Amino acid sequence: MASAIILLADDNREMPSMVQRVLRPEYTLLETVENGQVVLDRVPVLKPDVLLLDISMPVMDGLTCARRLRELSPMTRIIFLTDYDDREYFHEAQAIGFQGYVLKSHLASDLNIAIQKALKNRVFISSSDELKDSS
Repeated sequence: MASAIILLADDNREMPSMVQRVLRPEYTLLETVENGQVVLDRVPVLKPDVLLLDISMPVMDGLTCARRLRELSPMTRIIFLTDYDDREYFHEAQAIGFQGYVLKSHLASDLNIAIQKALKNRVFISSSDELKDSS
């Protein structure tokens, strides 16, 4: 498999090292940005294979960013990387469109699978009782 370039958007300063620790060697975490506005600036320049997008960020949240990104770069593969396992956020993210919805509590077990599926334009959703009831 060819190397995949990953852009991470998360305001938690610990997430880049956590993501880097679990990523397979063929995935490269190219850059980390802290809000959705910077994502909109960087995606056209970096052209990542996959965008890992937190929902809760300052300046512009991940859901607003994803909506705008769908207009700007509709082919960008988005994996929401979030703490939110409730139906409201999940359904809102689902309506925008994504290739993955990974709960941060499942990062180690789910991230690589989600990226692998996203690269094949398939969808991955972390296992959660709340999300299971809603899909």
